[in-house]
Amino acid sequence: VAAIAIVFFLKKILVNAVLGIVALFLINYFGAPYGIQIAITLVTVAISALFGLAGVG
Repeated sequence: VAAIAIVFFLKKILVNAVLGIVALFLINYFGAPYGIQIAITLVTVAISALFGLAGVG
């Protein structure tokens, strides 16, 4: 049972990290003309992985 919970948690973290990176790229791409940029670093990816898309905004 614990192994299933760990796999579920890691899968959720991975999906959130990928969605967060995509969101960061989109924000940087479409925000560049307006001077809006968010650095894509290990910290920003970790925050987006833990909090999902809410961690990006």
